[in-house]
Amino acid sequence: AYVRPANRHLYLLQPRNYNDMMEEDRNKETVQIFNKHADRYAEKYFDLRDYDDFDVRLITSVGHRGSFINVACGPGNVSFYVREHRPDIDVIGVDLAPNMLKEARARVPGAMFELCDCTKLESLGRTFDAAAFAFGLSYLNDGAAEQCLASLHLVLNSGSTLMLSTIASREPTQQHETTSSGEQILIFYRTPEQVKSIIEAHGFQVTFMKCIASPSNAPKITEDVVFI
Repeated sequence: AYVRPANRHLYLLQPRNYNDMMEEDRNKETVQIFNKHADRYAEKYFDLRDYDDFDVRLITSVGHRGSFINVACGPGNVSFYVREHRPDIDVIGVDLAPNMLKEARARVPGAMFELCDCTKLESLGRTFDAAAFAFGLSYLNDGAAEQCLASLHLVLNSGSTLMLSTIASREPTQQHETTSSGEQILIFYRTPEQVKSIIEAHGFQVTFMKCIASPSNAPKITEDVVFI
């Protein structure tokens, strides 16, 4: 998805209500689960190569000595690919789970990793030439998803490339899934058309979309969708 030149949007802050606070608590619980099991997650998914073809599309869009942000970076899967194949690119990864950042720092030398909310990327105080947001959307409700895409648009330079992947579904739904450790985590399933609509509503132009089967080591058989 390429960033279309557009006027910056003004978002007015509204008083927080009970539902907002409940969603915030659920998001904190999700972050805590990922933080608690960061080492196991890294062992399971870091070497996954199912998405390399899409990573190639991403890095070829970035000019020499360009900049890249890996949003909700986890243990640094995408960051590692970028650093390995394009060491000239300035790479920064952000996540809310400190232990995920610890894993990423150990696994991706030469990249920088910071604690940052994906809905407040402008707090980094800089802009980028490309971004990847891999599967973080699956853990955000609609409001947070909108805020994240709006924040991404603010920190990406005009003409930049965004690669976004998420779990897809034929029907929109949300449900608690049991992790391999027995904990409950809330996942938001959206149709590819819904995700495309959210992306385009925030100033991006989708030029590529592909649905693929979930990785063989995923805890549940689903369909993933990748946008560029």
